Formats: sequence, structure tokens, C-alpha cells
Amino acid sequence: MKIEWVIFTDAKNIKNSEVVLGKVFKKLDAEPVNSHVEPYHKGGHRCSFDTELNANNWADAVFLTIYSSQLIGRGWEISGSIDEEVNMWSNDSNISGVTNIQVQCFNHA
Repeated sequence: MKIEWVIFTDAKNIKNSEVVLGKVFKKLDAEPVNSHVEPYHKGGHRCSFDTELNANNWADAVFLTIYSSQLIGRGWEISGSIDEEVNMWSNDSNISGVTNIQVQCFNHA
């Protein structure tokens, strides 16, 4: 299983967004997969990446997704059916330069 992350930054250029993303990776203590940074039409940049989950079942995946999310943000809004997915959004990051975070993990069982 994997966690799909989308991080929005207020950085003025891609290089600065990559610096912010490096801080996110360090906090998560995870090796990102499929990392991509692109300009966002409302300003700043949209940074997406995946992290692998070491979960034996869906309940573990849900816990680890929430746990990981709390390392970089607070005040999470959870939506969707928890039986099928973890879909969370936060406007309250504890990493400078991160304005919003979206996190998703899907139950493919």
C-alpha cells in the first residue's frame, strides 16, 4: 500500500518548492516515490509524491496514514468512506512554506 501526498507551497520558484519538499521528506522520514513539482494556477507550487506503507491490513494502513500526516500538519479534515479510503486535508502545516496538504490512501482489498 502507499500514501499519496499533495503539498501546496507558497514558494516563488520550483527550486524553493523542492527545498520545502525536502523538509517534508525529512519530517516524514520517508523515501518519496514519483515526486513531481509543478506551478499551481493560484500561485506557488503543487508538489505530489507517494510513500510506501508497511501495513499488514487496512486498519494498520489507516493508523499509519493518520500518524504520518500528524508529523507535518494539524487540524485535519477527513472525508470519504473510511472503509474505502483515507482522504484528509489540512490548511495548518507545521513546516514553513507549506500552505495546504492533501493525503490519500486507498483500500484495494
